[in-house]
Amino acid sequence: LAAAIVFLAGCGGSARLGPEAGQVARPADGLLDRPDLQAVVDLQVLRDGPGLAARLTEADPAVRARAAMALGSVQDPQTVPALVAALRDSIPGVRADAAWAIGQTADSTAAPRLFLALRTEGTPAVQREILDALGKIGSEADGDELLRLSVPREADRMLALARLAMRDRLSENAFAVSAQRLRSDDPAARLYAAYVFARSDGWGAQSDLIREAFDALPSGDPARCWTRSFRRGSR
Repeated sequence: LAAAIVFLAGCGGSARLGPEAGQVARPADGLLDRPDLQAVVDLQVLRDGPGLAARLTEADPAVRARAAMALGSVQDPQTVPALVAALRDSIPGVRADAAWAIGQTADSTAAPRLFLALRTEGTPAVQREILDALGKIGSEADGDELLRLSVPREADRMLALARLAMRDRLSENAFAVSAQRLRSDDPAARLYAAYVFARSDGWGAQSDLIREAFDALPSGDPARCWTRSFRRGSR
């Protein structure tokens, strides 16, 4: 008999990962009172990628950040080089929006540039967005590379691995590491590690390790909502 795990989409049936799973909250930029920002929104409505990319070099960082966010909506692959350049912007908010936008493009060729940016980025909010973008566009090899990097928050790494797992881009070794992280002292890391297995296949070799880790989780731990019950099956 082999242990098989029945994963649920959270205690309440929701598939959301919580507030940390989405884009970092953006500060208000006075959009309603600023014609220059409204002009950026107009370009977004028109899906004018080149026009928005040109705004990434404006003097005002609020315009640059708004343009980067708009490009995440437009998802024009031809604007990825401009977004990659924006990862070197002097303003963290612009860099964060640029990283988020790259993640929305599904352009896997940008992954090496994201890794370069991650190795020199010192702002946690931007690091989080870069990691999340790597989870959205990266490859199986990129997931293994993430395991070799030193990151400030293990939860951010696990969320990136969960993104990769959802896209069937996670190696057996990454699944094994994720199973180990179910025992992490960090509740957020445990939760996102559980999400790796809740929304993916390919983790069968880790069934015993996952069962042991699940049994060790404290009662009421949110990670238990993602790995809630077990059933028996035959090989």
